[in-house]
Amino acid sequence: MATEVIVIFNKNGDILDFSPRNIDLNKLLEIKDKEVYDDGELIRVKGKIDNK
Repeated sequence: MATEVIVIFNKNGDILDFSPRNIDLNKLLEIKDKEVYDDGELIRVKGKIDNK
């Protein structure tokens, strides 16, 4: 089963926030089915990770 995650980065690539909070940060590198939104200041990535 997959969990939907949202990660917010600044332009330098630093993670500013992510949801849900109970996921392993290493799993953020494995996001699938990504949707990327860039508003010029922040980058928001929405996708899914496996719950293994």
